Amino acid sequence: MKYLSVLLFVVFFSCKSNQQVKKNTPLKNQDWSVESEKKYQDFNSVAIKIVNTTKNNLVIFDPFLKKIEKFDGENWVKIKIPYCPCGNCPPPPETMSISSNQKHTFIWNKDLVTCNDGKKLTQKMESGRYRVIFNYGKSQNVKYFEKLVVEFEI
Repeated sequence: MKYLSVLLFVVFFSCKSNQQVKKNTPLKNQDWSVESEKKYQDFNSVAIKIVNTTKNNLVIFDPFLKKIEKFDGENWVKIKIPYCPCGNCPPPPETMSISSNQKHTFIWNKDLVTCNDGKKLTQKMESGRYRVIFNYGKSQNVKYFEKLVVEFEI
């Protein structure tokens, strides 16, 4: 009987931990509602609206730095899009607080902008599968970011 109680205890908690892992997947995020197109080929820019669906504030870290990756067929490769390619810009905020039921809209014109000898060079991104990663937390003092991942095609 003692062994049966221990076995039931182990089975109960192993199932509970599996449920927690499933809840933290980016596709079923409990903190945000996401409005996004699946394909942006016919749009001038990518616009992703995320709405805080919790009853508390959420904090987005580095809200003006674009964390965009492209799928190369096997791996996700980071697209290096600088905040201010030629300099002379004020520093971006480190965090942005989003209140309950408030939104943050991410916009990307599908360009890769770089700087060469003080001149901006703009290159349209090629078609393919992309994703944007939003790092966020329940407060500004978190040890680890939570991630919201939104995938799309251009």
